[in-house]
Amino acid sequence: MSDNLLGVPPPTSFATPEWRRELRRADVLLRIKDLLSLAVEEFGLDDARGILQDAAGALVRKRGRPPKTSLSAKDEELLRLYDEVADTNRDLKSLPRAVAEYVFQWGRYRYQSVAAAERQLRRLLKKRQNGKKAPLPRTKK
Repeated sequence: MSDNLLGVPPPTSFATPEWRRELRRADVLLRIKDLLSLAVEEFGLDDARGILQDAAGALVRKRGRPPKTSLSAKDEELLRLYDEVADTNRDLKSLPRAVAEYVFQWGRYRYQSVAAAERQLRRLLKKRQNGKKAPLPRTKK
């Protein structure tokens, strides 16, 4: 059988003794250290650390729910109403509260309170302004 990328011969069977596994592990560790020392010589210490972190990060399993890539219908309606009123209103500081009160009373989707609707609207506006991972576009009329 041929050697793998690190030059370590593959195990002969899955039931290898523990001492042989430790030898293989030590051999792989030595080869990784050699690769890292080459990376330090080539790119410098900071870039070599970055390369190591990138390589280790590729093996890490991401935890949690992935971020949303699109808005929910509830959020789209909230932003659409805000955009419609923002074009005609000059007082933008009190506008989220007024839109939240309208949505709480007459909106198609239910919020627990006016404060909850206002908080969600401010979060959406902040994300759209900062251009977070999933930039939120200005809604169409």
